[in-house]
Amino acid sequence: MKTSITYSELINKLVDLGFTKKTVGSHVLLSYKEYDSTIVMPSFKGKIIAQTYFLQAVRKNLVEKGVLTADQFDTMLEY
Repeated sequence: MKTSITYSELINKLVDLGFTKKTVGSHVLLSYKEYDSTIVMPSFKGKIIAQTYFLQAVRKNLVEKGVLTADQFDTMLEY
């Protein structure tokens, strides 16, 4: 799994997957109603690299909710 992706890049990739984005205070709420998947992340601007534990948590959510397989998530991060 690629671990040098910014929070902004990750948000964009999740929106491209079909998540809707809503800013709530200092966080971004991403939701995909069809899969009952919700992800809350900090609203960092610029080139702040997403922490590995956070990427693992997002990956786990997407896999458990059936949005993507683990391999699909890893591939998504590479592009």
